[in-house]
Amino acid sequence: MPESLPSGRLSHFDPAKMTPVAMVVAQMGLQVVLWSLVPILLYAAPPLDVVESYVHGPRWVLTTLKHPALPSWVLEATRVATGAIGWPAYIVSQVFVAATLWAVFALGRDMLGPVRAAIGTLALSGVVYFSWVTIEFNHNVALMPLWAGFFLGLWRSVETGRLVWWLATGVLAAAMMHTKLSAAVGVLVGALWLISDPTARRALMQPSPWIAAALSAALVVPLYLSLKQSDFAPLAYAAARAQSATSGVFAFVAAQALALIGMAALLAVSHRLLRSESTAAASVAATPHRARVYLVLITLGPLVVAIAGAIVSGTGLRSAWGTSMLSFCGLLAVAFLPALTSTHLRPMFIGSCAITGVAAVGFACVHLWQQSIDARPPRGSWPRVEMAAAVRQIWTDETGRPLRYVAGHFWPVGLVTLSGGAMPTLLVDGDLASAPGVTLADLKRDGVLIINAPNHTVTPDTLAGLAAPRKIGTVTIPFRQGRRGQTVTLRYAIVAPE
Repeated sequence: MPESLPSGRLSHFDPAKMTPVAMVVAQMGLQVVLWSLVPILLYAAPPLDVVESYVHGPRWVLTTLKHPALPSWVLEATRVATGAIGWPAYIVSQVFVAATLWAVFALGRDMLGPVRAAIGTLALSGVVYFSWVTIEFNHNVALMPLWAGFFLGLWRSVETGRLVWWLATGVLAAAMMHTKLSAAVGVLVGALWLISDPTARRALMQPSPWIAAALSAALVVPLYLSLKQSDFAPLAYAAARAQSATSGVFAFVAAQALALIGMAALLAVSHRLLRSESTAAASVAATPHRARVYLVLITLGPLVVAIAGAIVSGTGLRSAWGTSMLSFCGLLAVAFLPALTSTHLRPMFIGSCAITGVAAVGFACVHLWQQSIDARPPRGSWPRVEMAAAVRQIWTDETGRPLRYVAGHFWPVGLVTLSGGAMPTLLVDGDLASAPGVTLADLKRDGVLIINAPNHTVTPDTLAGLAAPRKIGTVTIPFRQGRRGQTVTLRYAIVAPE
């Protein structure tokens, strides 16, 4: 039977009296607080991927030229609700990570019992994908809870046979696809389990899974139509990214192994501190064979599929693609490692809290070091608010009209578009294809503000059909975070409304 902790009065200040659920919830809370505060306190501008999601949000598109747009919908919802840019994205990112931890714990509790499920979940604090990289709410982070929830739902659907779980799993599968097209790897692995596991095959004889599959397919149809309208631009982008990836199979596997070093250290230290050889056999026996097979499949299966795809296609791999795939590595370790029982839970909880705090402080120190001595200022130091205010004021003074369209290189022009109010549409590099639905006639009617670096052409060739700029100039904005008088200079051209 799964181990349990002695009952008693719960105290959040004494780990020895905390239940496994309380420890996981405490770790989730610490994750949200610390990793939200770090960028809120340090960043003057959001990371690049966050800016990109914000830029596409007001148009509520299903796809961009790069990805499906679900992360943009999330950030746009927070922008409308709060009227703010930046800090809501940092909190949302950590809420998504915390939701992933809960989904992992819920699956582990079904398979391993609450104690060992908590150990496997707390161990994830040592995985790089659950700490350092979560500052940036991008498609990888957005996919994490959906991925974990999908495999939780799939297991519970088969185990319980309840229609509600099948429907939830179908919705999560569709949401994964609306987040990142590579999520198809996870759906494929789930399908392989359904046809390979005897219990799951019997469940397929019932109508519930097919109703869920039909619902999922219906939810994906709009995504397909949007992809078709863009001539499948996100697929072309994904192929180009794979072609440009410099990491081969060995480097990709090495990167995933390096991402797990912190988790391995936590488990090793906990096991060493409280070694219990007598419980080894019972610990392994407490994990049903089907559960171990499932954890192996959902953890290693997507990695194997990704590697096989790269080998067959002759393309490279990017280490960040393993973000969601390692969500269950803690549970997998606990399912096979002997002698991980209730005696190890307290040191694991203390260690996970410690490593979360140390990682957050370490990130802050690295950022402050880069900010003060690096020749190139980190993007988080760019004066976004001042840049947006200065450029908008120039436009308003010259035209007396609201700014509706901005064109130029994504960074830093993306920063200029960000606002808690009405946001102008960004044409990346002046390309109308980057803003579906916008025409040259729209730009002629409402005007466009073109921004480029001082050494770049003022008006892109793609906008050659516009009238000559009414005004060309430069604006210089000082950095306000540790740059010793350093400034950013933007060259602008105002194409006034007709």
